[in-house]
Amino acid sequence: MKKVLFVMAVAAISTLPMSGARAVDIVNDDDTSHSISVGIEGDFQEFEIAAGETLKNVCQECIIQIGDGEPVIAEGDQLIVINDGKLN
Repeated sequence: MKKVLFVMAVAAISTLPMSGARAVDIVNDDDTSHSISVGIEGDFQEFEIAAGETLKNVCQECIIQIGDGEPVIAEGDQLIVINDGKLN
């Protein structure tokens, strides 16, 4: 019985969100700032990222887009780099 309760407790804890754990970072390697859209569960927010700036712990799983450019699906501890106005 104790083993079953322990397994259930571990399973419950593992489903809790971990702040900052395995979160996506975005780095702007360009000489100009960019306005980016970040979508989490269908809700998009706009962010301004200055030249050379890094936005840390943006999301655990999201869609990132610059203007009408190609969107990028990011997750985990992925590093997204803005270079020549494009997401890489």
